[in-house]
Amino acid sequence: MADRYRDQRSFRDTYREDSVLAPRRRFDPKIEPNKILLLHISNPMYPITVEVIQRITSRFGEVLRIVIFKKNGVQAMVEFSSVESAEEAKANLDNCDIYAGCCTLSIEFARTGRLNVPRNNIETGWDFTVEPSLERPEQKRTALLDPPPSDRFRKRQYDEIEETGPYRGGQMQEPGPYRGGQMQEPRPRYYDEPMPKRSYQGAEGNVIMVYGLDDRMNCNRLFNILCLYGNVEKIRFLKSIEGGAMVQMADNKSVARAISHLSNEMLFGKKLQIRLSKQSEVQDIPNPGSLKDGTPSFKSYIGSKNNRYNTPEAAAKNRTVGVWEAIHFFNAPANIDEGKIRDLFASAGAPEPESAIVLKSRSERSSTGMINMKSGGDALGAIALVNHTAIESDVPGKFPFVFKMCFAASKGHPKSKEEIDME
Repeated sequence: MADRYRDQRSFRDTYREDSVLAPRRRFDPKIEPNKILLLHISNPMYPITVEVIQRITSRFGEVLRIVIFKKNGVQAMVEFSSVESAEEAKANLDNCDIYAGCCTLSIEFARTGRLNVPRNNIETGWDFTVEPSLERPEQKRTALLDPPPSDRFRKRQYDEIEETGPYRGGQMQEPGPYRGGQMQEPRPRYYDEPMPKRSYQGAEGNVIMVYGLDDRMNCNRLFNILCLYGNVEKIRFLKSIEGGAMVQMADNKSVARAISHLSNEMLFGKKLQIRLSKQSEVQDIPNPGSLKDGTPSFKSYIGSKNNRYNTPEAAAKNRTVGVWEAIHFFNAPANIDEGKIRDLFASAGAPEPESAIVLKSRSERSSTGMINMKSGGDALGAIALVNHTAIESDVPGKFPFVFKMCFAASKGHPKSKEEIDME
């Protein structure tokens, strides 16, 4: 304990906050590139050790030294053998999550020219020029039990880093801190072990992970399909996982419906994978980055009028129908016809409908009807792109109609008056 305290005090004295950590909140663009990076880790929900930092940075070049600070949050400094390696690591890792949805990296070039590591310690720093391997005899302890059956997976989690990207095949294991009363090592964002199937009946938690999203998807379009099965509160697309997003639903019943009805469905030619997350919430992002279409990567839908389960009465009108080719639309202008519906789909880039039928509504102020698509995948894509589109009213001064869609209970005609009355 005394040695560990001296290590921490030595690091603190060597790298004082006024000399190194001062730019933590405000980066200085005037700092010239060098071979040492300063990493700020925000939302550190899991332990950040030398091993973690070494694994995510060594793929870009030889790492000479690592120092970790935990005085004001969590920071780390990484010294590479060359400036080029440091520049490549910064370009690829900045604003990425070490683990899905947390431990976000903000990276800048450090002011110091060389790191000083007084003593190798897995928690505070390591000089790989002195001791290349992180395995040390004095760190190994006698195990109380034999390795568990799944021990082979634990070894792979740091050994099998995906070189071509953090996401492959639509399946990504998400970290979880506790299992069976014992602390578990969370899996890195590069880990590619398929997630085991789970039962979601009575599942606790209201956050899901969505994988396999096409580049055409954004927060609003993901909301458009998830809102059919429950209230959506927050959506965050993950930069660290291509085609991945975290979604906070209002309750666990909404989570169960979304997983049951949408997982393994095809959307824009890709198979959706939806898994229950171990995260308790999706954190707000004050200044989110942009997706490829220029829209923000994070959005809150708390209080949105487009959520369809805001009251018991509204929730009772929803039919939780699975993905198939028949779509029911409502809250459309009274004068809408098949031609206008086809134009609406075309302008949104949605698949072309096979047919569209406008039905008489109980109210002359709006209309409802049916749209038949070629396949369930086409229907799901159409709902993602067209649902909640604003259509201008022909009546001067009247607010636009918000065109709403859901999967129909049957082809050709809504099955119940509730579906007609949903507007």
